[in-house]
Amino acid sequence: MSITREDKREICEKLLQVLQATRHMDDLMDLEYSGTLTCGEEYVTALFRNGSRKTINITYDSGYALIQDVMEGLK
Repeated sequence: MSITREDKREICEKLLQVLQATRHMDDLMDLEYSGTLTCGEEYVTALFRNGSRKTINITYDSGYALIQDVMEGLK
């Protein structure tokens, strides 16, 4: 079994492309990944054309869990 480090920034970039291809999320402009160095928390901020934003906590998430949390946060 091989353990590979998941690149959360890359996962966000690819997820953004997939979501933008849908009618439901065609106004999504960006999924910004940010990790806070001081406390170790990680967030994804969804930015929309109308200026609104949603911040989703992805601290301790695997790549798969990141996708699940972003999808839940975008509801």
